[in-house]
Amino acid sequence: YCKALRNHGMNASLDDEPFFNFIKKNDKFKVFLTTDCVKTRTLFKEKYGDKIITHHNSFSTGSLRQINMENTLLDLFIAGRGIDFKGTNHSTFSNIIYNLIILNKGEVK
Repeated sequence: YCKALRNHGMNASLDDEPFFNFIKKNDKFKVFLTTDCVKTRTLFKEKYGDKIITHHNSFSTGSLRQINMENTLLDLFIAGRGIDFKGTNHSTFSNIIYNLIILNKGEVK
């Protein structure tokens, strides 16, 4: 599966089109969506339906961090086992996932 990461909160000015293009490019795969934003999850689920996979449905919409640490770590490790990834620029979370994918592919030198 492939993953897409997007947060409509702090990065609300970012364009969704690169993420939509990523999903289109990987159309034969399901997409594991990791996000801490309920608006993002809703947008992707409405647009792509069952093609989008998530592992949790609980969000705390009244706070900046809308998912708890347990779900954050689960998202991180699930996404890190994928074959491809589209993350948010300048995101530590995205960088960790990219590095986990490289590590899991055995490409670390």
